[in-house]
Amino acid sequence: MGFKVNKSIFLILSLICGCIFFTSCTNVDKKDCAKTHWPTQGFEDGSEGRASRISMFLAKCSPHNINIDSTSYLDSYEKGLDKFCSDESAFSRGFQGLSPEAVCANKPVYKQNYISGKNSYCSADLGKSEALDGKPFNKFCHEKTDYAKSYNQNIKVYCSSENAYKSGFKGAKAATTCVGDLEKSYLAGFKKGRLDFLKNDSSKLKKEIKSKEDSLIEIKDKYTEVLAEAYDLPKSSEDLEIQAKISAIDKRIKDLRENKSKAEEEIFNLQKLINTNNLEISQLEAP
Repeated sequence: MGFKVNKSIFLILSLICGCIFFTSCTNVDKKDCAKTHWPTQGFEDGSEGRASRISMFLAKCSPHNINIDSTSYLDSYEKGLDKFCSDESAFSRGFQGLSPEAVCANKPVYKQNYISGKNSYCSADLGKSEALDGKPFNKFCHEKTDYAKSYNQNIKVYCSSENAYKSGFKGAKAATTCVGDLEKSYLAGFKKGRLDFLKNDSSKLKKEIKSKEDSLIEIKDKYTEVLAEAYDLPKSSEDLEIQAKISAIDKRIKDLRENKSKAEEEIFNLQKLINTNNLEISQLEAP
């Protein structure tokens, strides 16, 4: 797509430059019409891939009673267009999977080179790669290319029950490229893989909850110990050492409360994930 965007920008800039040279694309005065060298203008328009502008020039210059050498313009335009619609350009656009240039579409040689480039783009390797990645059939490539033959062979591998199980077990989303006869076997394999993934994931979450619950018990025990220490200290004192102890214990109590709340929230969220998994498991196991 990058090439296409750059080409569009290039054409726009070329039009702007052409308009500057011609003073204005909409306001052509007598001097502009008189000084323009029409063969050069034609070649420039063609080599930049513009549509012929001879009609516009005729419309703008005729009120000034200046005859335009339209024959020279058009002859040079075709020469410029031949340069723009080169064999290399045609092949390159096809090979990149881009549409042909509109101004070149009626040139037989351009068509041939474009099709050659397109056929090279629509290779068996591309078909295999995109099929095994689970990508949809590339509509740029028609059914009679090496791409189509390779894609149709390898999409069967991608949509197999074994591969679908692997995809489901990895926690991936179900593919939408397996259709027709391939869909049934794919979904059956994916369902099994997804079930095992969810059960395995829930088992890991339960272990994580157990670990956090053990940590929470430790936090609560420490919290109780610190409260006991605080109970033995006076509520206030002018003794600087005691004041420091009170301040340190207050900070420890605050930190332990925060850690306790954080651990409880984490356990709650982990349990929510398990509940979500259990809901999906029940739906997948339902007849």
